[in-house]
Amino acid sequence: MNAHKTLAMAALMAAAMLVFSPAGMAQDRALKVDIPFEFYFAGKLLPAGTYLLDRTGASNALLRLREETGRAHYVLTSGSMKKPAGAGNHLTFRRIGDASFLAGVYWAEERDGDALPMSTVEKRIVQAGRVLDASAANTK
Repeated sequence: MNAHKTLAMAALMAAAMLVFSPAGMAQDRALKVDIPFEFYFAGKLLPAGTYLLDRTGASNALLRLREETGRAHYVLTSGSMKKPAGAGNHLTFRRIGDASFLAGVYWAEERDGDALPMSTVEKRIVQAGRVLDASAANTK
C-alpha cells in the first residue's frame, strides 16, 4: 500500500466521528457528523465540516444532511446494507481517485444500514476508468 493510499485510509478511518444526539422536532434522532475531508453527497461536493444527518419523509427513505449554516441536502436511499456485528453509528464512503462519496449510514439501534445510490458524478468518474476503493469510517 503506497503512502497516498495509507494517508487516505487513515483519514477515512479517523473521519466522520459520529455523536448520537437528541432529536429535533421533525425527527426522532439525528447524527452529528464531523467529516475532516471534502466529500460528495447527492452529487454535490461538500467541504469538510460538521453536519447533522437524519431521516425524513413518510417512509424514512429520504436522508437529509444539514450544514452548520442550515442549508440542507437530500438523497433517497437505495436500499439497506447489512450492518457488521457490534457496529455502532458510522458512515461508509466510496473512494474513487481523490474523491470520497458518502455510500452508507449505519444507525446503532438498527439491524441494517442505509445504502446511498451512486451519483451521476460518481458514475462518470468510474466510467472514466478511475480506481474504486470502498472504505469505511468507523466510530467509537
